[in-house]
Amino acid sequence: MKFIIFLPLFIITLLGCQSNKGVELEIINQEVISLKVRPAETLKYFSDSTFRLKSKNIITYKLTNNDDKTYFFNLNWYSHQLKNVNGINIGRAYLNFFDNEHKNVLTYGFSPSKGDTCYDEFTKSQQLTAKELGYKIDGMEKFYYDNNNFILYPGETLYFEAYINLPLGGEFQYYNARFNYKKTYKAEILMCSDSINYKKKLSRTVVRTILKNKFEVYHGIIKSKNNIPVRFIE
Repeated sequence: MKFIIFLPLFIITLLGCQSNKGVELEIINQEVISLKVRPAETLKYFSDSTFRLKSKNIITYKLTNNDDKTYFFNLNWYSHQLKNVNGINIGRAYLNFFDNEHKNVLTYGFSPSKGDTCYDEFTKSQQLTAKELGYKIDGMEKFYYDNNNFILYPGETLYFEAYINLPLGGEFQYYNARFNYKKTYKAEILMCSDSINYKKKLSRTVVRTILKNKFEVYHGIIKSKNNIPVRFIE
């Protein structure tokens, strides 16, 4: 009889423990601010520093490991997992917006290309470094990934921050968030780690570190457990 009485309590306790497992992503900000920029004001937005100052957000978020495993996060921008993600890249994660009907906001962006001074200098430097270390020319991606990846130990919490200007980006940001100012929106953060072919994507020393220490390369997209409102200002 005692077994029958205490069994439900045991099950509830067990489920409670299990619910805390996993890796948890959380936004620390209370809101995100976006200027109401009309098409006729686009040129003024980019030429007037006041617009960029008013539209600036510093996004802070944290990642907590509730598992007993040590994870290596391989933040691959080109992962197939991101094919349906339409958010704004904020360094190690993506900021995604959706309306009250849970429809994602379209965000258009572009990257620096050949002919842009900063792109050409960066590419040349990375290619020379890759060549001297014995990697193929496309090995330059190894150095990008190595600098952005990180290790998350059991019970550990890491904090991250990034800044964005909304809705049209800033001097070094290339995107356009298509908001309808008559609607209400919320923002969430997504973080993607990819374990597929990681041995070919990462540098030799990083791969050795992963294998030697028996880290598990995390695979999947983590969505923030909370979302925050977007507030429009003039």
